[in-house]
Amino acid sequence: VTSIDNGAFYSCESLKSIVLPEGITEIAYNAFMDCYSIEEIHISAGVSQLGTYTYNEKPALKRITVDHQNKHYSVDENGVLFNKEKTKLIVFPAKSELEEYVIPSGVTEIEQCAFYYCHNLKKLVLSDVSFEDCWEMDYFAYMDSLEELHLSKNEKSFINGFFFEGGSEIAESLKKVTVDGKGQCHTVQATF
Repeated sequence: VTSIDNGAFYSCESLKSIVLPEGITEIAYNAFMDCYSIEEIHISAGVSQLGTYTYNEKPALKRITVDHQNKHYSVDENGVLFNKEKTKLIVFPAKSELEEYVIPSGVTEIEQCAFYYCHNLKKLVLSDVSFEDCWEMDYFAYMDSLEELHLSKNEKSFINGFFFEGGSEIAESLKKVTVDGKGQCHTVQATF
């Protein structure tokens, strides 16, 4: 077996941990769809392709680990999944206990739905991230605790596309948006 197909573990509600064995190189789109109890995921050295939504929408996910020999993926000290170069943030574990997270400098892209169901995160600081495709992405859907958002560029395109699917939870919790560290606050109001 070298791949896990789309929907292979569909709705395995009691599945709590995933350890991908050596030899697995590809995990298809939605391979673990509706596996809401997954708490921990380990990505082995040989995995070279993760389909979109592979690990998103996992409200119980506490930690992701990646074999240090993997040439395509890495994690930070908080178990946040990135590509190897750490230019793309792929998944922030939804059940992380962090209340504040600073996206590392050098990250220029965030995977769609990367912050789904992150109910503990209250403050998020972004620096180099571009939000040019916001209308098609719902980066922060179903986050009901985010109070502060600090941006440094592309704030207009970001705020215009902020309230996509699931954005109403953010509209209720978000109190402050700061742009370019200048203390500029913008009134954020959802229009549905």
